Amino acid sequence: TSSARATYSATGLVETRQEVSVRSPRLIQESVSEINRNATIFTQSQRTVGWVDPLAQTFLIDLEGGAFITKMGIYFKTKDPSIPVTLQIRAVVNGYPSNEIVPFGEVVLPSSDVVVSEDGTAETEFVFQSPVYLRQNVEYAICLLANSTQYEAWIAELGQNMIGTTRRISTQPYAGVLFKSQNGSTWSADQTKDMKFKIYRAQFDTSVSNEMIFN
Repeated sequence: TSSARATYSATGLVETRQEVSVRSPRLIQESVSEINRNATIFTQSQRTVGWVDPLAQTFLIDLEGGAFITKMGIYFKTKDPSIPVTLQIRAVVNGYPSNEIVPFGEVVLPSSDVVVSEDGTAETEFVFQSPVYLRQNVEYAICLLANSTQYEAWIAELGQNMIGTTRRISTQPYAGVLFKSQNGSTWSADQTKDMKFKIYRAQFDTSVSNEMIFN
């Protein structure tokens, strides 16, 4: 006797929109052969869940067609000399950061690459492994996490003086919202503060093309 098994995939006509990912999943089938014995294969996946004390800042991409983000700049005051820091771009649900991380939107930076300053001018760059596509008019959140309490990021607060000057901050520099959390799932909004950050987007040159010849 003999037996066979195949994976069947079908796509309907109902249009669905995925909020955080632009990559469709791929179905991969691997052939396994066995000779004169039975084998059982187990696949095990693990996910580490821990308590963290993150900081998040929401932002909005208002460029037509969205944008491909290549890196982000964060400004730190202090750091832990032995603990890395993680930056994530997360989806926002009902105005609050969610646990969904945008594909390729996570960077773990060692402490040696974190730049600190006492006046908020030193920028620490988090370079993404691949450009991260963010949709137009969709709200996202920058999330900073570290297994340490020594990391401090620079923020702007209404009513306070700018660092090194007597000029008061009278208006919010950005329309986003700063969020604090004690466990990474329950967030509290602070309407008077905003994180200092910088977003870098890719610019593509479409004026030059390369010719490829196929035999």
